[in-house]
Amino acid sequence: MPEVVDGEETERAIKSVVLGWIDRSAVDRISITPGEDNAGESSLYVNVYLRDDRSWPTAAKSIDLIIAMRDALRDLGDDRFPHLSFSAPGDEPSEDTRPTE
Repeated sequence: MPEVVDGEETERAIKSVVLGWIDRSAVDRISITPGEDNAGESSLYVNVYLRDDRSWPTAAKSIDLIIAMRDALRDLGDDRFPHLSFSAPGDEPSEDTRPTE
């Protein structure tokens, strides 16, 4: 079982990394929620709320950000994987439109 560090220390580290990669003026807020992934492993769900959709990072930048968050967590002795997502004003949850039987 991975070691889990103090929530405030983890939050500070994650937010510091995110704001080091994405322009602070583009970020409205950052939420960090502990949970379990599909394999039942302890994880962190990091959602970056952007001020507008023009600030959306590239896929390459998102991957680099995940690696940087992972490194910061490991430096704290925390082995949880940070699952990253972004939201912007006007985003709506996707709806499953497949027909049901």
